[in-house]
Amino acid sequence: MRDIARAESLDETAVRKLLIQAARMGRVYRVAHDHYFDRTAVAALADIVRDLAREAPDGTVTAAPFRDRIGTGRKLAIHILEYFDRVGLTRRLRDTHLLRNDGLQF
Repeated sequence: MRDIARAESLDETAVRKLLIQAARMGRVYRVAHDHYFDRTAVAALADIVRDLAREAPDGTVTAAPFRDRIGTGRKLAIHILEYFDRVGLTRRLRDTHLLRNDGLQF
């Protein structure tokens, strides 16, 4: 949200309100506070989670490989994984995330 506001020289409050409305309409997903992603981005992130789960011997995803694959910081990677837990793609199991609903579409 802040990146959009800064890049477009817009008021943060106005951008936040717009993104909240867009999320209510299903145009974007609110992954974490002030972190919104469009459908294409969320689908791509979900595909990465699925790939990592298939590559892992125990079928789980942890924050470090996910962070490395998406090229972001640990905090945002964890927020995204927690989002997938909330919507049912994965289920948190201690410090890992187990693929729960492989067929979930975004």
